[in-house]
Amino acid sequence: FLGNILLISDVWYARLLFIQTLFYLTAAIGLWVFQGASLPRWMRLPSMFVSMNAALFFGFFRWIKGIQHGTWKRTERTAT
Repeated sequence: FLGNILLISDVWYARLLFIQTLFYLTAAIGLWVFQGASLPRWMRLPSMFVSMNAALFFGFFRWIKGIQHGTWKRTERTAT
């Protein structure tokens, strides 16, 4: 995104920036307007892409800070 902004003087990069901006705007609208509701089909991919990358980003920093570990904890089970 930042690279496209720096190279906006070239028509090709200006077009890519426009498409990328539309993609992120679609994701933002999908995530904020349709909170808890079912998203229209054409909004699912951008919203999922942004959500997954945001989760990865924040999870990585939680792991770096030692707040969260990357292992599963087994839940208590009752004997049957």
